[in-house]
Amino acid sequence: MIRMISVSSFVKMKMLENPTEVLTFLSNKAILIRKEVKTMKNISEKLKDARLRLGFSQEYVANCLGIGRSAITQIELGNRKITSDEIQKFCQLYHVSADYLLNQESLETKQVVFARGFEELNENDQQEILNLIAFKKSMAGL
Repeated sequence: MIRMISVSSFVKMKMLENPTEVLTFLSNKAILIRKEVKTMKNISEKLKDARLRLGFSQEYVANCLGIGRSAITQIELGNRKITSDEIQKFCQLYHVSADYLLNQESLETKQVVFARGFEELNENDQQEILNLIAFKKSMAGL
């Protein structure tokens, strides 16, 4: 029979047997947690940067993704985890790859140039371009 114990009970029990092993275990857990937090912050910063580059409001993004504006705020602050479905929706809306959001990849120069030029257009022209992109994707079967 397998007996389940809490992590704190495990640590207390092991501390008596081998304190060095416990300290190594806890140190490794702390490193993993810090890496996860750093990754979330990177994603949150990239999402906010992409939104601002496109001139979208948090309200607009929330409506497009079907979530609340406060959820967008929490995601951009790094205080809320992002589901894989949400990552996919962000990628589609912001026209960025998941690799860009999840890894250390930077935006390609063409994307940056497009985003800067897009910001300078009025809202009607921006919508026309977004409609054209959607049309081209549908024609390509994407």
